[in-house]
Amino acid sequence: MTKSATTTATGRPVWEVIDRRTLLRTTRDVEVTVETVRLPDGRIIDDYYQVGADDSASVFAETEDGLVVTIGHYSHGARRHCIGLPAGRIGPEETAEDAARRELLEETGYAAAEWTFLGSFVRNGNQGGGTDHLFHARNAHRVGEPASGDLEEMEVGLMTRGELRDALQDNRIAVLAHALGVSLGLLRGEAPGR
Repeated sequence: MTKSATTTATGRPVWEVIDRRTLLRTTRDVEVTVETVRLPDGRIIDDYYQVGADDSASVFAETEDGLVVTIGHYSHGARRHCIGLPAGRIGPEETAEDAARRELLEETGYAAAEWTFLGSFVRNGNQGGGTDHLFHARNAHRVGEPASGDLEEMEVGLMTRGELRDALQDNRIAVLAHALGVSLGLLRGEAPGR
Protein backbone atom coordinates (compact mmCIF):
# COMPACT_ATOMS: atom_id res chain seq x y z
CA MET A 1 0.00 0.00 0.00
CA THR A 2 1.27 3.46 -0.98
CA LYS A 3 0.16 6.74 0.52
CA SER A 4 0.91 10.21 -0.82
CA ALA A 5 0.70 13.73 0.60
CA THR A 6 -2.68 15.48 0.42
CA THR A 7 -1.34 18.98 -0.39
CA THR A 8 1.47 20.39 -2.50
CA ALA A 9 4.14 22.79 -1.22
CA THR A 10 1.81 25.66 -2.24
CA GLY A 11 -0.98 24.24 -0.09
CA ARG A 12 -3.17 23.18 -3.01
CA PRO A 13 -5.02 19.90 -2.49
CA VAL A 14 -3.95 16.85 -4.48
CA TRP A 15 -5.41 13.42 -4.94
CA GLU A 16 -4.41 11.05 -2.15
CA VAL A 17 -3.31 7.58 -3.26
CA ILE A 18 -4.85 5.13 -0.80
CA ASP A 19 -3.80 1.92 -2.53
CA ARG A 20 -1.79 0.92 -5.59
CA ARG A 21 -1.59 -2.49 -7.27
CA THR A 22 0.61 -3.54 -10.18
CA LEU A 23 -1.38 -5.34 -12.88
CA LEU A 24 1.36 -5.77 -15.48
CA ARG A 25 5.12 -5.24 -15.58
CA THR A 26 7.11 -6.01 -18.72
CA THR A 27 10.80 -6.25 -19.39
CA ARG A 28 10.47 -3.44 -21.98
CA ASP A 29 9.77 -0.41 -19.78
CA VAL A 30 5.98 -0.73 -19.30
CA GLU A 31 4.06 -1.04 -16.04
CA VAL A 32 0.28 -0.85 -15.63
CA THR A 33 -1.11 -0.16 -12.18
CA VAL A 34 -4.50 0.60 -10.69
CA GLU A 35 -4.84 3.08 -7.85
CA THR A 36 -7.52 3.84 -5.34
CA VAL A 37 -7.51 7.61 -4.86
CA ARG A 38 -9.30 10.06 -2.60
CA LEU A 39 -10.21 13.35 -4.29
CA PRO A 40 -9.96 16.64 -2.36
CA ASP A 41 -13.77 16.64 -1.96
CA GLY A 42 -13.62 13.21 -0.26
CA ARG A 43 -14.86 11.04 -3.14
CA ILE A 44 -13.05 7.71 -3.61
CA ILE A 45 -12.14 6.41 -7.07
CA ASP A 46 -11.38 2.66 -6.92
CA ASP A 47 -10.00 2.11 -10.41
CA TYR A 48 -7.73 4.92 -11.55
CA TYR A 49 -5.33 3.28 -14.00
CA GLN A 50 -1.75 4.42 -14.49
CA VAL A 51 0.67 3.45 -17.25
CA GLY A 52 4.34 3.75 -16.40
CA ALA A 53 7.21 3.82 -18.89
CA ASP A 54 10.86 4.78 -18.80
CA ASP A 55 11.66 8.47 -19.04
CA SER A 56 13.23 9.68 -22.27
CA ALA A 57 15.32 12.55 -23.59
CA SER A 58 14.96 14.39 -26.92
CA VAL A 59 17.23 16.98 -28.50
CA PHE A 60 16.61 19.86 -30.91
CA ALA A 61 20.17 20.05 -32.25
CA GLU A 62 21.29 22.89 -34.53
CA THR A 63 24.43 22.90 -36.63
CA GLU A 64 26.78 25.87 -36.72
CA ASP A 65 24.98 27.14 -39.85
CA GLY A 66 21.51 26.89 -38.25
CA LEU A 67 20.21 23.62 -39.70
CA VAL A 68 18.36 21.24 -37.38
CA VAL A 69 19.40 17.58 -37.15
CA THR A 70 16.36 15.36 -37.69
CA ILE A 71 15.52 11.70 -37.95
CA GLY A 72 13.18 10.16 -40.52
CA HIS A 73 11.80 6.94 -39.07
CA TYR A 74 8.83 4.60 -38.76
CA SER A 75 6.92 5.13 -35.51
CA HIS A 76 4.89 2.07 -34.57
CA GLY A 77 2.76 4.07 -32.13
CA ALA A 78 1.80 6.48 -34.93
CA ARG A 79 1.69 3.58 -37.46
CA ARG A 80 3.58 5.60 -40.06
CA HIS A 81 6.85 7.06 -41.21
CA CYS A 82 7.47 10.50 -39.73
CA ILE A 83 10.07 13.14 -38.93
CA GLY A 84 11.44 13.29 -35.41
CA LEU A 85 14.27 14.42 -33.21
CA PRO A 86 17.12 12.32 -31.89
CA ALA A 87 15.64 10.76 -28.75
CA GLY A 88 15.56 7.71 -26.55
CA ARG A 89 15.11 6.31 -23.09
CA ILE A 90 17.25 7.37 -20.18
CA GLY A 91 19.44 4.58 -18.83
CA PRO A 92 19.49 3.70 -15.12
CA GLU A 93 22.82 5.44 -14.46
CA GLU A 94 22.27 8.42 -16.79
CA THR A 95 21.08 11.95 -16.32
CA ALA A 96 18.57 13.25 -18.86
CA GLU A 97 21.28 15.40 -20.49
CA ASP A 98 23.69 12.46 -20.67
CA ALA A 99 20.99 10.43 -22.44
CA ALA A 100 20.27 13.30 -24.87
CA ARG A 101 23.98 13.60 -25.71
CA ARG A 102 24.27 9.82 -26.20
CA GLU A 103 21.14 9.60 -28.37
CA LEU A 104 22.29 12.48 -30.57
CA LEU A 105 25.61 10.74 -31.15
CA GLU A 106 24.22 7.21 -31.58
CA GLU A 107 21.31 8.09 -33.86
CA THR A 108 22.95 10.78 -35.99
CA GLY A 109 26.73 10.74 -35.52
CA TYR A 110 26.54 14.37 -34.30
CA ALA A 111 27.85 15.94 -31.11
CA ALA A 112 27.18 19.45 -29.83
CA ALA A 113 29.07 22.01 -27.77
CA GLU A 114 26.29 24.04 -26.13
CA TRP A 115 23.30 22.51 -24.31
CA THR A 116 20.19 24.15 -22.83
CA PHE A 117 17.45 22.38 -20.91
CA LEU A 118 13.98 23.14 -22.37
CA GLY A 119 11.86 21.37 -19.75
CA SER A 120 10.36 18.08 -18.58
CA PHE A 121 6.85 17.04 -19.58
CA VAL A 122 4.64 14.12 -18.53
CA ARG A 123 3.37 12.17 -21.56
CA ASN A 124 -0.22 11.83 -20.36
CA GLY A 125 -1.78 14.14 -17.78
CA ASN A 126 -4.09 11.45 -16.40
CA GLN A 127 -2.29 8.13 -16.80
CA GLY A 128 1.36 9.25 -16.59
CA GLY A 129 3.29 7.24 -19.16
CA GLY A 130 6.73 8.56 -18.20
CA THR A 131 8.40 11.92 -18.62
CA ASP A 132 10.10 13.42 -21.67
CA HIS A 133 13.08 15.71 -21.01
CA LEU A 134 13.79 18.14 -23.86
CA PHE A 135 17.07 19.86 -24.75
CA HIS A 136 18.35 22.41 -27.25
CA ALA A 137 21.89 21.81 -28.52
CA ARG A 138 23.84 24.39 -30.52
CA ASN A 139 26.87 24.07 -32.78
CA ALA A 140 26.24 20.41 -33.56
CA HIS A 141 28.78 18.87 -35.91
CA ARG A 142 29.28 15.43 -37.40
CA VAL A 143 31.86 13.36 -35.53
CA GLY A 144 31.07 9.86 -36.80
CA GLU A 145 28.55 7.52 -38.33
CA PRO A 146 25.19 6.75 -36.68
CA ALA A 147 25.19 3.53 -34.67
CA SER A 148 21.93 3.43 -32.76
CA GLY A 149 21.10 -0.27 -32.85
CA ASP A 150 17.40 0.68 -32.63
CA LEU A 151 14.63 -1.48 -34.06
CA GLU A 152 13.61 1.05 -36.68
CA GLU A 153 15.69 2.21 -39.60
CA MET A 154 16.51 5.90 -39.35
CA GLU A 155 17.43 8.46 -41.93
CA VAL A 156 19.45 11.43 -40.66
CA GLY A 157 18.44 14.75 -42.18
CA LEU A 158 19.15 18.45 -41.88
CA MET A 159 16.22 20.87 -42.07
CA THR A 160 15.83 24.63 -41.90
CA ARG A 161 13.58 26.14 -39.27
CA GLY A 162 11.06 26.93 -42.01
CA GLU A 163 11.04 23.33 -43.23
CA LEU A 164 10.48 22.14 -39.66
CA ARG A 165 7.59 24.59 -39.20
CA ASP A 166 6.04 23.20 -42.39
CA ALA A 167 6.58 19.60 -41.21
CA LEU A 168 4.90 20.44 -37.91
CA GLN A 169 1.93 22.10 -39.61
CA ASP A 170 1.60 19.27 -42.18
CA ASN A 171 1.51 16.66 -39.38
CA ARG A 172 4.72 14.98 -40.59
CA ILE A 173 5.96 15.11 -36.97
CA ALA A 174 3.65 12.54 -35.38
CA VAL A 175 5.20 11.98 -31.93
CA LEU A 176 4.05 14.51 -29.32
CA ALA A 177 7.43 14.85 -27.55
CA HIS A 178 9.09 15.55 -30.91
CA ALA A 179 6.42 18.09 -31.88
CA LEU A 180 6.89 19.84 -28.54
CA GLY A 181 10.69 19.71 -28.84
CA VAL A 182 10.50 21.22 -32.33
CA SER A 183 8.07 23.91 -31.14
CA LEU A 184 10.23 24.88 -28.17
CA GLY A 185 13.38 24.76 -30.28
CA LEU A 186 11.81 27.03 -32.89
CA LEU A 187 10.81 29.50 -30.17
CA ARG A 188 14.31 29.58 -28.67
CA GLY A 189 16.87 31.82 -30.32
CA GLU A 190 15.14 32.18 -33.65
CA ALA A 191 17.01 34.51 -35.98
CA PRO A 192 15.20 36.62 -38.61
CA GLY A 193 14.99 35.04 -42.05
CA ARG A 194 15.34 31.41 -40.94
